[in-house]
Amino acid sequence: MANLLQQYIEQGLEQGRRQGLAEGEVRGKREAIRTVLRSRFGLLPEAADRRIAAAPIDELDELIVRAGTVDSIDDL
Repeated sequence: MANLLQQYIEQGLEQGRRQGLAEGEVRGKREAIRTVLRSRFGLLPEAADRRIAAAPIDELDELIVRAGTVDSIDDL
């Protein structure tokens, strides 16, 4: 019984660790987009920040690249 409980605890901890890593990766990508845009254009408009925050996870890598190449924040 104690072994089974320990196994469940370990599985829960591992699942929590994986979820935390994934959330950290998404947060880091969003911040990378903001950093690139701020370095190129200065202060970000609130609308751009909302767009970044709402972007689907599967689009974040593309947005990082676009942040470095667009002519204007509006083109993001």
